Amino acid sequence: MNVVLLEEVLDHLNNWFVRDSSVFSNVQIASDGLPQEIGEYVSGKKYYEMRGTYNNDGLHKVDEDELEEEDAERVVVSLLSIPKPLLQIVDEIDEWNKKYGAVAENPFFSEEFSDYKYTIRGYSSYGAASSTASGWRLAFANRLNPWRRMYR
Repeated sequence: MNVVLLEEVLDHLNNWFVRDSSVFSNVQIASDGLPQEIGEYVSGKKYYEMRGTYNNDGLHKVDEDELEEEDAERVVVSLLSIPKPLLQIVDEIDEWNKKYGAVAENPFFSEEFSDYKYTIRGYSSYGAASSTASGWRLAFANRLNPWRRMYR
């Protein structure tokens, strides 16, 4: 699972599927793993979100972290319960990105007819370049919309 893409999708949905959150004070994060109290809190879970650090904020997969050493005064750790169907869609988005990502994010459209070739800025088969949604956001919009939230 591409955790960076999953974080991007969760941000796009404005929904992190938070089940529980806890605040930890005076936390010392080492490069070899989480402090014991946070490690016990996330134990047995799959994903968690960390906020309140300078270098380690964001989505993390339990036991697959590459954390940077730092001291934090106050860290909020949220346990996430991301639905399996959404994780499957994220895998499909990852495959789609590998295949069409560069083309879909390009704001230019080109056509070629024998000796004549032109490139314009604008419409592509994935949506207008002026559209706010493009690439995987547009290609998977109908499947992602049921999980969208207005407020986090």
